[in-house]
Amino acid sequence: MGPPWDYNHAYGNANYCHGWESNGWVYTINKTYCIDDGSHVPFWWERLLEDREFCIALRNRWQTLRQTEWTYQNIETSINQNAVWLEEAQGRNFERWPVLGQYVWPNYQWGATYAEEVALLKDWLQARLAWMDANIPTIGALQCEGVPSPTV
Repeated sequence: MGPPWDYNHAYGNANYCHGWESNGWVYTINKTYCIDDGSHVPFWWERLLEDREFCIALRNRWQTLRQTEWTYQNIETSINQNAVWLEEAQGRNFERWPVLGQYVWPNYQWGATYAEEVALLKDWLQARLAWMDANIPTIGALQCEGVPSPTV
């Protein structure tokens, strides 16, 4: 999929192209919310999802990870550990750039404290994971099947 970047605009932290929503597939935004900007998502992401076998493999991998490394409990533990690890540094950061409680482009929402920022991330991720759990079974080429996937 290429090198990822712009994670500062991820996890619900973008006020454009419905980037604040925890539901929906990003591969569809060129046709739904950002119609005039085809640069957001490569065309071949949608093309991959036309392949039923790819979708089955994607669904199965998602379900396996959600039962192991990607349980919400594991993700929340990782967030908490990183929040503690960054505690001292975030103090210096927000002393140098006092932006807590303020709009900074392209934020959709923002916390008044570091703890509130961490809570916003957790809340968004929990909603996103729930939406993906409900929608992965019928992603792409599987949407016409309309049958729940087997538990892996």
